[in-house]
Amino acid sequence: ANKIVSFSRQAAPVAA
Repeated sequence: ANKIVSFSRQAAPVAA
């Protein structure tokens, strides 16, 4: 699940 978190942060850092 590390890949998903990394992608999510770059795709939508506001969600993090």
